[in-house]
Amino acid sequence: MSEKSIVRFRRKRLVAASAALAVSLALAAPAVAVAQPGTGSGESSESSDAPAPPVGEEGTETAPEQQAPAGEVPVDPAPVAPAPVVVDPAPPVQGIAPAVVPEAPSTVRPLPQITGAVVVDEQGNTTITVDVIPQLSDAEKKALEDAATASKAAAEASAIARAEYDEALANVVDATDAATKADVDAKKAALDASTSAENAAKARAEAVIASGLAKKADADAKAAQDAEKAAADKAATAAADFEKADTAAKDLEAKAAASGSAEDNAAAAAARLDATTKQAAADKARADAETAAVQARDAAAAVATAIETRKAADIAKALSAARQKAADLAASVVKAASAQVAATRAAELATQLEAIAADATTADDAAVAAAAKARSDADALKATADAARAESEKAAAAAATAATDQTSAQAAADAAEKKALDAEAAATKAAEASTQAAAAAEKAKTDLAAAKTAAAEAKTAADAAKTAADTAAKADADLKAKAAELAASGPKFTITIKLGDTVATDVPVTEVDDTTVSVDETGTELIGVFDGDAADGATFETVDYFTTDDAGNTVVAGSLPAVDLALGDSGSGEGSGGSAAVPALLGGAAVLGAAAVGGVVFMRRRASDDASE
Repeated sequence: MSEKSIVRFRRKRLVAASAALAVSLALAAPAVAVAQPGTGSGESSESSDAPAPPVGEEGTETAPEQQAPAGEVPVDPAPVAPAPVVVDPAPPVQGIAPAVVPEAPSTVRPLPQITGAVVVDEQGNTTITVDVIPQLSDAEKKALEDAATASKAAAEASAIARAEYDEALANVVDATDAATKADVDAKKAALDASTSAENAAKARAEAVIASGLAKKADADAKAAQDAEKAAADKAATAAADFEKADTAAKDLEAKAAASGSAEDNAAAAAARLDATTKQAAADKARADAETAAVQARDAAAAVATAIETRKAADIAKALSAARQKAADLAASVVKAASAQVAATRAAELATQLEAIAADATTADDAAVAAAAKARSDADALKATADAARAESEKAAAAAATAATDQTSAQAAADAAEKKALDAEAAATKAAEASTQAAAAAEKAKTDLAAAKTAAAEAKTAADAAKTAADTAAKADADLKAKAAELAASGPKFTITIKLGDTVATDVPVTEVDDTTVSVDETGTELIGVFDGDAADGATFETVDYFTTDDAGNTVVAGSLPAVDLALGDSGSGEGSGGSAAVPALLGGAAVLGAAAVGGVVFMRRRASDDASE
């Protein structure tokens, strides 16, 4: 048989053996998955902790395609567990509609996907790979989808608020109206609120991811501890077997040395070989136990890191909620102030228009008097012209009868004619002045009517602005009253409060929400997170608190309060000896939140100063 034939024959045998092994893996996959849920260590020479496959549009999981290289035999994934049998409920009673109860998403993780492959290289070496891919539960998938949707909506709202703020800022470049500037401040407050909402959505998504990391790290730590215990038990058993084999070998060697027979020597040699083999097995089991112990310690450290990550995400979420609450209060205050400024500006405009209307009335009276005087002057000039014409006629008659004095009569007639022409010109000029005075009087009447209309419209606008200001002020007062009522009527608990280096026990508080409590003795609202259920006396770790600025607005302080201010006599107990330093990440987030709220307050003060000027 040639060398090529031998190689071909070996490959056929390896392929057949690989196929048999693949079938065995496919049949044993469910048992492996049940024995080791969520992990891919132990039975495979290579394992990958790949993330869960993405969720498709129809809600089904689509696993990435794995193309086997040349000479690789693919292994079918683990069979899907059969669907549970659903029994149809009894038919509803006629006339009564059946109640529809939505099913909560399952928190049980499905069996992990198990895939395997057998690779045969050109030299005939065989490599077996088994991949175990953990799957997410329905509740975890829904939480991630909800967090992604909320983050997307918050980002869109932030983009819209940014566009509105930019547009308002562009309109106010050349404007000096206090109401316009107040509108810009309101848009800025809305932008800060939408940014806080976007940060809160991101914090919720980070909290979901951190929770998943903590659960996975906890499962890995438990599996590592189980592996460590199994390896230690195996090492102890191997050591005991070695002790027994070594004792038996020593006895046979002593017997062979005493007897000197060949049979005893052969038995002693076989016993020594068995003891050596068991010693090697014990050494290997001891090394495996040490490796498992290292892995268990690493897994425990990963659990601590994951829990710390989840705690940081919870604190970031609490700070985001607090900043959102302060931004809402600041926005309501800015809105009320803007409405008040607009009302004041409208009232001033109405006063100015009323003054203009009064001036127009005075001008109208003066124009009427001037027209009457012009009419009187015109009548007087007309009478003068009539008299001059009569004198001219009289002079002409005298000239006809007195022909002897023709020269003097002609001169008198010319003078009378000239006087008559001058009188007619004066009468014409007076008539034109009377017409102009009448037109001016008519225009004054029109201007007076327009001024009265503008004054009425300004008064209506002022009344509407005042109504809007009163409504905004009432909404702001209602919001503060509702917050105070919620702080006073919330559930009462006695808990332990951690404030910096101070730990106060048995402190009576009122729970405002998941991240805010009000100390009954001082009324101070603290921001932080619980490490358990408040009803069971859990510890509340404080990271910030609510306070008021110079204008009386509720804002996030951006730092820890004084113990006496926050706890009163409850904070006189002993401080804890452990470290209470807030991580740098949380400090930075608190500083940024305080800076954002401070910027809103600064913009509002500047708008108030501009309005007062």
